[in-house]
Amino acid sequence: YVMSFLDPSTGSFDISPSLAANYFTIVTGASLAVILCFLIPTPITATSKARSQLQTTGSAVAMVLESLPLTPSELCRSKTQAAMDEVTSLMKDLESHLQVMWFEDFGIWKRRATYRRWLQAFFEILRCSMQNIDAVLCAAAALPVKESEQVAATLPSLRGECFLVAGSLRALLAVKTPDEVKPVVDILLEKRQALREQLAQEFPKGYE
Repeated sequence: YVMSFLDPSTGSFDISPSLAANYFTIVTGASLAVILCFLIPTPITATSKARSQLQTTGSAVAMVLESLPLTPSELCRSKTQAAMDEVTSLMKDLESHLQVMWFEDFGIWKRRATYRRWLQAFFEILRCSMQNIDAVLCAAAALPVKESEQVAATLPSLRGECFLVAGSLRALLAVKTPDEVKPVVDILLEKRQALREQLAQEFPKGYE
């Protein structure tokens, strides 16, 4: 009964286009639609996933940076290493989402394309923030706890630098549009300059 339209005696082939041709077009279109439904969901939600993942990853990186002054302690160092392993996994997931975001704007929608580049730039910031952490942990492992306490006491601005970088990441995460980045960066650069000047004064006094 379902395939009766293929029976030449029904007259289905007397019209043009025939009923069989119409059915073929409908079935082909429906099949393509089903295939697209399986392919599109990942790219079409890439921006929201990347934004959510960026929030999580940025907070984790900020936490790692804040913990750096405490890494001469073996317990803190092991916790920092565990956090770094988690950050590495988060970064891989985040990168996979960023790689398919182009599908959502094709470079045509200017606002979405700008936002995509902003997310990619922030991802690079996170990656750069983590690239020397292993060297810091190795140096912290070689530094006796008493000496590390002395460094913390004589050079408090170093810890301030770590908190500033972590705070910078959190401040940038709160930015909703790329246009708001410059004022935030200007304020952070002023604070960094003040810390550098403070460090220049602390260093000779602490090691005279």
